[in-house]
Amino acid sequence: MNYTPLFLSLLLLLPFPAHSETHEFTDTEGRKLKAEILEYGDGWINVKRTDGRKATLTFNKLSDADKTWFNEWLAAKEKDAAAKKRAIEVPAKIVSYCKEQKGKQVGNGECWTLANECFKSCGLKRPGGQLRVWGRKLETKEKPQPGDIVEFKAAKFSDGGMTGPEHTAVVVGLGKQKGIIQIAEQNWGGNKTVRIRDFDPAGLKSGEMMFYRPE
Repeated sequence: MNYTPLFLSLLLLLPFPAHSETHEFTDTEGRKLKAEILEYGDGWINVKRTDGRKATLTFNKLSDADKTWFNEWLAAKEKDAAAKKRAIEVPAKIVSYCKEQKGKQVGNGECWTLANECFKSCGLKRPGGQLRVWGRKLETKEKPQPGDIVEFKAAKFSDGGMTGPEHTAVVVGLGKQKGIIQIAEQNWGGNKTVRIRDFDPAGLKSGEMMFYRPE
């Protein structure tokens, strides 16, 4: 979006909450105005001045520097909105795919294949060339969410369960009890069809467990 904005008359209105940082606008005559952007449209920007009053700026009266600043501000805003939208859509697609496969064998039935086919079905790509890395590795303090991928390495749990040298599962929901999550997996206990079960990450007694967030 390319704007050619104009400094206008100020409208005396009740102040309302700011939605962005304060910027000092300058018009083509050198007049300055510190304000926050509230909304914008084709050829205009509504802002709130530092004294709480509302002003309408039109693009063709803004300085060239402010036109450039606004276009950069808008591009960053649109990029942020797209990232937030993707952060909602990607996990939803992952969860939907895995739930649709419940009771079925995906590919060759290996645990890794479920996550990999899920990625391909959702139009996702694993970062880099590492086979069992699925996105950003979560920090210890971060809680897993639906859509995350979990990798186990020779893991043993308090309920007596254990994985092989490597095992992959997909988080598809949160359990009813605090701390419990639901995972989808296949090739568990020799069963190569997808099952969904409750899982308690706090039950890990030995081995490794890593959560990844697809991006």
